[in-house]
Amino acid sequence: MNNDREQKRRYEMTLNKLNIIGRKIDELNRDLISLEQTLKNNIRIDDKPIENESLIDTEDKIRESSRSLRNTAIPYVKRKIYEY
Repeated sequence: MNNDREQKRRYEMTLNKLNIIGRKIDELNRDLISLEQTLKNNIRIDDKPIENESLIDTEDKIRESSRSLRNTAIPYVKRKIYEY
């Protein structure tokens, strides 16, 4: 019985950590979107805006990582908690 409680406690701690990580990823994603917009507004060549492909690729990767974390890791840990 104590072992079950300990496992549940560990899963809850893991879930809390995953939620914190998810929020941080979302925060970073918002910062990157803001940075991208700032770059688009401020960086120009011959008075024409340029696209920073590297920044856009990085933003897409972070957005996908955030989505993946929310859609897979967090629900998985929640299911495991409720199984015990």
